[in-house]
Amino acid sequence: MVIAYLKSRHSSLKWRAAEIVGTVVQNDAGAQQKGLEAGTLPLLREAFESGDDQVRKKVIYAISGLVRHHPAATAAFLQSDGLELIRRGMDDSFVDVQLKTVFLLLNLMLVATLPHSFLPRGGLTPCSLFVLVGMTTTC
Repeated sequence: MVIAYLKSRHSSLKWRAAEIVGTVVQNDAGAQQKGLEAGTLPLLREAFESGDDQVRKKVIYAISGLVRHHPAATAAFLQSDGLELIRRGMDDSFVDVQLKTVFLLLNLMLVATLPHSFLPRGGLTPCSLFVLVGMTTTC
């Protein structure tokens, strides 16, 4: 029932729904599986398109909780153009979205093989991660 609010036209309901989803699925493989089966991931991706900073921030939080240490959810996220969402999150104007996206990327790097085209030349080092998120321009 809560996931239906991800489609609300009211931003305050969307971000609260995303926050609840993120909290429920976090570190709970059973809840992650149920969330995946309920089609939460496409709804979260759609909600990310909201022009609201808080919605985008909570959507990244929820996606992180859904995919963390859950291979099926990780695969579904990556297959649904998840890396493009990560790029957009790191390029977001709201720094909280950027930070949550970096944590999502770091967690994905622990369990998934990311395409070389996504990573900077020479792989991902702490310095190149700072370049990716725009905290510096050179290493």
